Amino acid sequence: MHSKQKLLIRLTCFFWLVIKIAGYKIWVTEGRLYPVVPPFEFLDTIPPLLHTIVYILSLTGLIVLFIFPQKRIIAISTLILIVFSCSLDVLRWQPWEYQFLFFLLIFIVNHNNPKLFYNAIVFILASTYIYSGLHKINGGFLHNIWEHVLLSKLFMVSGNNIRYFKLHYIGLAIPAIEIAAGLGLLFIKKKLLPTIALITMHVFILILMIRLHVNFLSIIPQWNIAMIFFLGCYYYRDNFQFSFPSLFRGTNKLVFLCWGILPALSFTGHWDKFLSSSMYSGTMKYMAVCVKNTSPAPQLKPYFTAKNSHNICNGAARINVYGWALKDTGVLPYPEYWYYKRFKTSFKKLYPGINADFIVYKYPFKERVILE
Repeated sequence: MHSKQKLLIRLTCFFWLVIKIAGYKIWVTEGRLYPVVPPFEFLDTIPPLLHTIVYILSLTGLIVLFIFPQKRIIAISTLILIVFSCSLDVLRWQPWEYQFLFFLLIFIVNHNNPKLFYNAIVFILASTYIYSGLHKINGGFLHNIWEHVLLSKLFMVSGNNIRYFKLHYIGLAIPAIEIAAGLGLLFIKKKLLPTIALITMHVFILILMIRLHVNFLSIIPQWNIAMIFFLGCYYYRDNFQFSFPSLFRGTNKLVFLCWGILPALSFTGHWDKFLSSSMYSGTMKYMAVCVKNTSPAPQLKPYFTAKNSHNICNGAARINVYGWALKDTGVLPYPEYWYYKRFKTSFKKLYPGINADFIVYKYPFKERVILE
C-alpha cells in the first residue's frame, strides 16, 4: 500500500474517532431522553447495552486500523460494525458519517490501486462542495444563514442596513464560490486555487463558530478541521489529476451513483438531503411537538416553550425537535418526513402518557403538515 494511502486512512480513522467520541450521546442510548428512531420497527427491541457494545467495538476497530492501515480484515470488520450501528438509529445518518463510511469502503476495495483510490475520494470531496453549494441557492439560506447568522450575528449589520444597502442577494456569492471550487477540484489542472479557497472557507466557518461560542470540541468544528486536512493531504504537491473514466470501474460505480447521481434527486424530494451534502442550507424541515398535557413527562420540562416567532403550536407547550436533538445529542435531527413519522411512533412508545400533535414545517414557515 502506498504511503500516502496509509496517511489518508490514518487521517480518516483519527478524525472519525474524534467525532464519534465527541458525539457519544448519539451512540450510547442508555438514559437518553431524545428517542431512538430505527429505520425499521423490528429494530426497536434492540437493548441500549447492545448499542454501547457495538459503539465500543467500532472505536476499537478504528484504533486498530489507525495503527495497521493496511489490514483489510480490520477495515471490513469495522465497516460492518459501523453500518450495523447506524441501522439502529437514523439520527446517526449524519453527513460526516456517510462520507467516512464511503472513505472506508474505498480503502477496502481500492487498496491495491492508488489511481482508483484517489479518484473516488476526490470525487466525494468535490461532490460534497458542489451539492452543498447548490442546496444553498434558495431564500431560506439567504434569510436564515446569510442575513440572520452571518450579517446580523457575525458582522453586526442591522436589518435596516441590510435592506438599505441591498445585501440580501450578495449572499449567493457563498454557494457560487463553493460550487466553483468543487468543480475546480475536478477540472482545473492546478488545484492550488480551489484548494486554498475551500480551506479558507473552512477556516472562516471555524472563526464563525468561535464567535458564536460553539464548543470547539463538538462535532461540526472537528469535521471542518478534518476537511482542511483532507484537502491539504491531497493537493499539497499539486501532482494529482482527476480522471472521470476511473469512476466507471469496479466499485467506483457505486461512488459515482451515490455521490454524483442520487444527490441530484434530492432537489425533487426523491433522495434524502443529509445524503446529498445539504447542511445549514436553509431548506431543512423542522418539527414541533405540540403538547397538550405536560405533566406525564416532567423530565422534558427543559425542552418546553410556550411560543415562538412563527407560533407553530398556537400558544400550547412546544418541543422544538431541532433544539431538543441538538441539546440532548449534539447533532441535528434527520430532516425528512419519513424520519419524523418514525420519530412520532418512537416518541409515543417512550412517553405514552403525552397527548400531542406533531407538526412539520420549513421556510418560509407558512406550509405546515400535521403528521397523522
